[in-house]
Amino acid sequence: MNRYTLRQGFLLFSLLLLIGGWIYRTNQEKALQSRQLERQKILDEIQTIQQLKKLWGTKGLSSRIDRIKNGLPATKIKRFEKKRGRLRIHVADLEGRRLNQLLRELGNLPLRFDTLTIHRQGRLYEMECTCKW
Repeated sequence: MNRYTLRQGFLLFSLLLLIGGWIYRTNQEKALQSRQLERQKILDEIQTIQQLKKLWGTKGLSSRIDRIKNGLPATKIKRFEKKRGRLRIHVADLEGRRLNQLLRELGNLPLRFDTLTIHRQGRLYEMECTCKW
C-alpha cells in the first residue's frame, strides 16, 4: 500500500468513528431527556393524587353534599343516595337556572363523575348523576 491510501483510510476511519460517537451521544441525550420528562410526569401525578386524597379525606365533604340536597326542593328529588364514598342523584323537573346551580355546586366539590346524563323535556330538565370521592 502506498502512503496516501493508508492516510485516507485512517482519515475515513476517524471520520466514521467521530460521526458514530456523535450519533451515540445525541441518542443518549434524547433518552436521558425522555426519562427525565417521564419522571417529572410521574411526580406530578403523585402530587395530584396526594392532593386529591387530602381533599377526599376531608370530613366536611359529606355535610357539603347534604347542603346540596337541602338546597333542592323535595318534590324534584327522585333519588339521592350517599353511602361509602358514592353519590347517586336523580333529579327531575328542574329549570335551566336551577340545573346550572346544581352542576356548579357539584363541580366545586372534589368528586369524580362516573355518569352524568341530562335530558331536556320542554323547558325542564332531568339529571341523573353518579359520583365517587
